[in-house]
Amino acid sequence: MVWLNRKQARLRNYSSCQNTTNFTLEPKRSRRCCAQTGSSTRKSERIANHHQEDLMSLSPEIASARKPETEISRAWMFKMLRLGFIVSVGSVAATFVWKNYTQVESRQAFVNAEIIDVRNPIAGNLILDSLQAGEWLTAGKAIGRVENLRQVAELEVKQQELKSRLQVTQQKQRGIQQQISDRRRQLAQFVSEVAAQKQLDGVFAQQQVEAAQSELDRATVATQTAKVDAERAQELLEAGIVPPATAEKDFLCYDQAQAEEKKAQALLAQAQQRFRAAQAGLQIDGSRTLSYSEIRQREINTEIADLQRQAAQMRVEARTTELELAKLIQQTRLNKVVVISAPTTGAVWSVDAKGGEYLASSTPVLRVLNCQNRWVDAFFSEDSTKNLTPGMTVQVRLLGGGDRFIPGKIESLRSGSGRIATGYDVAVPPPESTQKQVAVRINLDWSAAPSAVNFCDVGRSAEVRFPKRLTL
Repeated sequence: MVWLNRKQARLRNYSSCQNTTNFTLEPKRSRRCCAQTGSSTRKSERIANHHQEDLMSLSPEIASARKPETEISRAWMFKMLRLGFIVSVGSVAATFVWKNYTQVESRQAFVNAEIIDVRNPIAGNLILDSLQAGEWLTAGKAIGRVENLRQVAELEVKQQELKSRLQVTQQKQRGIQQQISDRRRQLAQFVSEVAAQKQLDGVFAQQQVEAAQSELDRATVATQTAKVDAERAQELLEAGIVPPATAEKDFLCYDQAQAEEKKAQALLAQAQQRFRAAQAGLQIDGSRTLSYSEIRQREINTEIADLQRQAAQMRVEARTTELELAKLIQQTRLNKVVVISAPTTGAVWSVDAKGGEYLASSTPVLRVLNCQNRWVDAFFSEDSTKNLTPGMTVQVRLLGGGDRFIPGKIESLRSGSGRIATGYDVAVPPPESTQKQVAVRINLDWSAAPSAVNFCDVGRSAEVRFPKRLTL
């Protein structure tokens, strides 16, 4: 037992000297142990091996009495790693659950903008400035011109033809106006003749009235005289002075006088009626016939109406010719040199024509990206957008720009397979529409000024979110 205790003491001293840094011995003890072991490394290793064999030959309880501290540190490290892994998995799971049960995220989203086509205004040779895609343009900036000197001579010939046609039309118009003036003079003459004829008819009718009145006055006097004679004859007959035959003659004369008076009264009434008809220009005796003056008056009125219609047509034709001539003169002036300007402030999206080419009218020259009219196109499933309406607020994040979300307003929603037509007036056409998908257009308040370097962020991917219970 004493021998075993000595062996263990020597082994502890040697281990303390060899593993001073591991066992953290005191400095004096370390120096004392190193002095006892000597300076020979080989001898130290031999002694250590011998002592280790002696120690292993002892009982297992003594050999495992002390474990190295490195094993304890390694176990603690593995425990911390397992704990960190569990926390990370829990965080990812919590984030996934939160996003899927409280937020709705777009399937696809990107920045879009309006595209404006700049076309060749007239046919001719294109002289275009050196432009590259992404170059910044300001509204009204001259970017080229079109020259077409070949059509100038043809346009000038057309101008002469239009001028000649305009002169002929104006000459016809003057001739029609002269005819209208002549017809109006004839009409005035016939109107005067008709008025004179009416006056004469009135005078004649007045004379007939006066004659009938005179005849009525004579008949009235004769009737009164015959009445007196008849009354005297009646008295004489009653007195038996005259025979009945003589009295009968006086009675018959009285009857005849009364008949003449009534006839004169009827003639006076007819004369007065003819006078009134003459004053109105009417005829009551015989069949109704018009005088030559009246017939010509009606014919001339018809002719004047026809000439006035012709004059109106000539005026329209002359006005149309004048407009064509003015347009042709302007086109001739423009066809010599026409300047092409930028329609809006933005970036050059593409250049579709080359300088020096002869282009037909309305041929596309280039396309300009209107950076003043940008939005975000987002696509969601139909089930997640049942509560969305235009005007609602959603959160938009541009990918590559950090985690900052920008509020945006919904402008429009379109859904259904095959009902979203690919547009040609936007920079990025929408993808092929699939079933149960809704396209949402979102307007943003762009705080940063647009840049032509990245085409005003058009085409940039984005992420759009909104809570499942969205409020206005």
